[in-house]
Amino acid sequence: MHAFSRRLREGPLLCDGGMGSFLYARGVELDPCFDALNLTQPRLVQSVHTEYIAVGADVIETNTFGANRFKLAAFGLDGDARRINTQGARVARDARESSGRDVFVLGSLGPLGRYLAPLGTGRRTRRWRPSASRPRRSWRAAWTRSSPRPSPT
Repeated sequence: MHAFSRRLREGPLLCDGGMGSFLYARGVELDPCFDALNLTQPRLVQSVHTEYIAVGADVIETNTFGANRFKLAAFGLDGDARRINTQGARVARDARESSGRDVFVLGSLGPLGRYLAPLGTGRRTRRWRPSASRPRRSWRAAWTRSSPRPSPT
């Protein structure tokens, strides 16, 4: 059984809160891409993770909710999706490792930001396939290129 499943059997887990809300409260404007902060202000993002861990979060999510090529295109960052997702995983992992606590890090994956037909103009084609595997590969790369992740117990 996976460590996460074992831990869930022990009782409820306390998860972190909204990353975007916390970043906004820290003075980040609403217009920029919060996901890009993984690259431009990683210490700020890490400090949010660290604060959630300090108040007892058992689970933190990467700052990657909108880090898909369709949403990032609005900011001219569609070519940076992999880098943003990889760095988001590294930042969250580093916050966990520096905390000294057994905290689970989960990848955050939000909607594409476009409606598919019949509600919108998007068609279900290979191009529109939700790219869940791409962020997943980026998150895994962040684990394997750095120190091995500890297994929470």
